[in-house]
Amino acid sequence: MATAFSTADAAIIEHQVELDQDAVQATASASGRDLLALYDIDATAHRLVLTKEGAQRQPPLQRVALQFPDEALIDAVPVYHALNHALAALTKTPPTLYILADTSYGSCCVDQVTASHVQAEAVVHYGHTCLSPTSHMPTLYVFPKHAADIDDTTQGLLRAAEKLSSDPKAVILTYDVAYTHLMEHVYTKMLQQWKHQAPLVLTHMDVNQRFDAMCTENAHTRAARESSESSQGCQSCGACTRCTSDKKDGLANTSSMEPTSSLLGMRQMHLPPGTSLHDTAALYLGPESRALTHLLLTLGPQYDMASYDPKTQAVRTETGKTNRLLMRRYATIQKARDASVVGLVVGTLGIHAYLPLLKELRRILTSRGSRRKVYTISVGKLNPTKLANFLEIDVFVLVACPENSLLDTRDFMRPVVTPWEMMLAVQARGGQEVPWTGAYVLDFANVMRDASHMDTESAQDSDEDEQPHYSFATGTYVTRTKYGTSSSGSETDTTSRALERLSLQPHEVAVRDPQSGQMLKVLDSASLAHRSQRTWQGLDPNEGAPHAAVLEQGMAGFAQRYTNADGTPEGQACQDAS
Repeated sequence: MATAFSTADAAIIEHQVELDQDAVQATASASGRDLLALYDIDATAHRLVLTKEGAQRQPPLQRVALQFPDEALIDAVPVYHALNHALAALTKTPPTLYILADTSYGSCCVDQVTASHVQAEAVVHYGHTCLSPTSHMPTLYVFPKHAADIDDTTQGLLRAAEKLSSDPKAVILTYDVAYTHLMEHVYTKMLQQWKHQAPLVLTHMDVNQRFDAMCTENAHTRAARESSESSQGCQSCGACTRCTSDKKDGLANTSSMEPTSSLLGMRQMHLPPGTSLHDTAALYLGPESRALTHLLLTLGPQYDMASYDPKTQAVRTETGKTNRLLMRRYATIQKARDASVVGLVVGTLGIHAYLPLLKELRRILTSRGSRRKVYTISVGKLNPTKLANFLEIDVFVLVACPENSLLDTRDFMRPVVTPWEMMLAVQARGGQEVPWTGAYVLDFANVMRDASHMDTESAQDSDEDEQPHYSFATGTYVTRTKYGTSSSGSETDTTSRALERLSLQPHEVAVRDPQSGQMLKVLDSASLAHRSQRTWQGLDPNEGAPHAAVLEQGMAGFAQRYTNADGTPEGQACQDAS
């Protein structure tokens, strides 16, 4: 028998990993396709040994981790041997390869935690990816290659273009990463049959363009750490002249290649002059997935989009779906608004800027305008059983990549929201409703930008916010408990009045300044408050136990020689008696 709080012992052994069957069928073992072409073995080996300009990488990489999703683990060993053989043909000192499986969080993100266990200097990421930028690990991406007929795909996308209801200035052609290998051919055929007045623009995903710059940057960091020169040596890459110039050169080379606009960061494109993203419509190639959901929510409910799935050959209009998704997310924000205790769930340790975002969320949630109790937890891959252990937490804020952040939380006991949704909930103060224009932000950099402009220290609406307000989530009037330091009372306030104004509970502690008589709340515990409301407090540890024995001084010393309390060596009294 298993509940939300526990799982039967046999479930660990009998557990079946849920696999994406489309991804399984795309492997070389299941499809019978050529392994070298399917996993870009030769191209990967060249990028690991040579720079983009064709020169030998200096210093050469010593350790490289190969990260596989669960669906592609069946090909992991053949890919390992094939890549080793290709590397040996290019250099006499090939890097040592390591296979990474069972990622710490989502398989779509680069697992920098596991890679650091083997001191990897770079990662080759296989399978589907969310394209979230890493903090410091150079990464090569090898996308999956799902099979699809080019002619059928072209005709399907042309039918999807007829579903577009607006009159855009340009039509953007974007796609799931599994169809990257087909898009140049599909785009060429579509241009030959394109009848719309708006031009067709193809997005590109050159995710490997910063690989060389990051390798050089990390190499200088390691050299600075190992260098014995303290006065002129570089400090963590960027302080010395050599590192600064190399870093600027690398960033200059990559920035000069950037197109005029981008879609979700990594998806870049050249839009016609005078055309913004809001003036366009989009065609999407791929099935319904978290990647498509992320795209829909970011572009907004008014954005015109149609999609085509090569597997089912179905054409879909995605515009109306966005409104339903936003309605469900808005209901979750209403629950977060009423939360007094918030849990920050760390869902990534590798995405760039996740640590500054955690710090900013703590600042916002504990500010004078919010005064919520905040706990930070890390539980690896999320499931309802893990989060059910934290019953005192009212809402969880998942700090993860955009695709893993959009969870279906119907099986969870508490709502799980994104950082941006929690920021919206914090702004609903003084009986006001949650302000939302329909815009949706999942990128960490944009969330940080919006957080820096929030007014969280103003206590103007503090008294109104403490009054009960109507909750659309529960259909009742609710009030939120406030935590954190709050001062009240003046020099003329008596202790009883100050205590009354502080509204101290059994789980809270306050101190009084003997000079001014001011009362200050210094400790309040959400866990103790939740425990005091439980009907079952747990087993009594003293139930059935005898009375406590009299404490006596025991032996002292170390493992090879102990002495008794009177100073005699251990065992001597017994030997004398015998």
